[in-house]
Amino acid sequence: MVLTRVQQKIRDLGPLDLVRRGFDTAVAPRLLLAKLALDTRVRYLDRVALRRSAGADRLSFGRAESVTVPSLPDAPEDLNRMSGTYRFDRPFVCQLSTARLLGADALVAAPNGALLLETSLGRRDQLERSLLAEPELLARTIRDPTAPGVARADDDRLANVCSFVDGCLGGYSHWILKGLPRLEGVAKWERQTGRRATILLSGNPPSWVLESLEYFGYGKQVAMWQGNRATVDGLIVPSIRSPEQPRSAYVHRFTYDLGYKIPAPSACRWLRSVARDVQAVTDEQLSTSRRRRIYISRSDADRRRVTNETKLVESLSELGFESYSLTDLSFAEQVRLFFEAEAVVAPHGAGLANLVFADDCSVLELFGEKIKPTYRMLSAALDLDYEFLRCDPMRSDLRADPTSVRRCVEHQLGEH
Repeated sequence: MVLTRVQQKIRDLGPLDLVRRGFDTAVAPRLLLAKLALDTRVRYLDRVALRRSAGADRLSFGRAESVTVPSLPDAPEDLNRMSGTYRFDRPFVCQLSTARLLGADALVAAPNGALLLETSLGRRDQLERSLLAEPELLARTIRDPTAPGVARADDDRLANVCSFVDGCLGGYSHWILKGLPRLEGVAKWERQTGRRATILLSGNPPSWVLESLEYFGYGKQVAMWQGNRATVDGLIVPSIRSPEQPRSAYVHRFTYDLGYKIPAPSACRWLRSVARDVQAVTDEQLSTSRRRRIYISRSDADRRRVTNETKLVESLSELGFESYSLTDLSFAEQVRLFFEAEAVVAPHGAGLANLVFADDCSVLELFGEKIKPTYRMLSAALDLDYEFLRCDPMRSDLRADPTSVRRCVEHQLGEH
């Protein structure tokens, strides 16, 4: 597997460029600088420290839980090496009486200058990358670690704000699995205080960000962050509903650990429960409504397309499958589609994050050259029947054998 990837890189880049890139990757001076800065000068609060912070008014809810991702027989190492048990602390939402927002990614600084990991997706590597994108802020913080927390006369003034800016940084999957679950904490805070929160988003967010907030009832509580400095009176911080990623960006690039991607089962249940209320579907309607068998097409993407998709769809249609391109659907339509799904077949892609809205559903994920365990882990958190199929790599795309796909689906559905 590794040899095949190296050979492909040599063909794509040439040997000299590959060596140069390898050197840059190994040295990574900017990432090393960020690591040293956070190790020695830049203060930050991880989740435990935030929970214990004297300046935070905290409300805990739910309970601690765990998920076991079992190994799959005959699965490649890339799929099985994230097998194991993942533990989630009891979730919480806190409010800082005062805080500052800084830079394009709306980094949050407490009054003592400490930066919050929780508003950088709960990931130290993301916090470091956001700092590297703000060299003046990084330099000023290295000189004076308290500087980020010192309010300035020209700061914008905000109140009762919850920043979702970092949730917009990683694309659709990160938004669904990292961003939207925060709304449970926001809802708990609103119920406790009787006040409404303002959801802060990065300027010009994707349509699915706005559509999803409208869907969950927060469409009229949105403000756009334009990268200015701001002092916030009452910053609302819900805990991220997945494991923290404590490694620096420099160390993380040499460590295979995607544990931070798995969401807490209770967060998934909450999202689906709210979606169910929005859809106004009762238990009786759910049991008697049509269950869909869906194939997710990536024909409009630039990679991981199924090159023989026409033949594959023809074969699956005989089992009652329908083909969908998710970019043609609104957010509400995507939720409804997965809400009604009995079986999902799809090449690896962000659209599979919609599995969070599925229930009692089988999943067959198609892989080409690269194998990633993201949706294997999500399926475990959701207790879904998951299978995978290695397909023939076609550079960045893949070719699926219709007979093999059909055999897997029939096995999952008990129709063989």
